[in-house]
Order: sequence, then C-alpha cells, then structure tokens
Amino acid sequence: MELNDKFMIEISKIKQPEIFVGLASLTGARLVKEEKDSEGKSLPRDFDEIFEDIMKKYNELSRKKKKELLKILNKANSDKGGVIDGDSTKNSEEGRAI
Repeated sequence: MELNDKFMIEISKIKQPEIFVGLASLTGARLVKEEKDSEGKSLPRDFDEIFEDIMKKYNELSRKKKKELLKILNKANSDKGGVIDGDSTKNSEEGRAI
C-alpha cells in the first residue's frame, strides 16, 4: 500500500477536531479565508478546500517527511497518543506536534 493511501486512511480515522487542525497546521494548510466578513472577522474555509490543501502539501513532501507525518498522525489516532478525552499530557511529545 502506498504512503498516500495510508495517509488517507489515517485521515479518515480522525475523531477529534484538534487533530485535524493540528494536521492542517503541520502541512501549512490555511483554515480561514483571506477575506473577512462585514464585521472584520475571519471566515472559515470549507472542509474540502482545507482537505485538498493538506493532500497537496503532503504530496509535495519528501518520502521521509511523509513517513514522519504518517507516524505522527497514526500515533494521534491511537488510543494512547495525541489528545485523548481532553488529556494532552499523554505522550506529550506527539501531543505537542499535533
């Protein structure tokens, strides 16, 4: 199975919005639109636009960086990693990355 396929599978396992936001941050995908509303507040981008950016930026990574990001995402999605039930103290090194 290719890294892109594994990455897509891991993305589909994301249950917590914090992990998706962290993934967007790690890949450099913007979460808000450049334009603002009439009150000057930032507008969120559509999920499909953010997802497309994440995949585009992932595909631009070297094979080594792809594996590292996949490992981080896999750990964040596991029962022992990332931010689980609001507890960010578990596996703090990976938790900080996500």
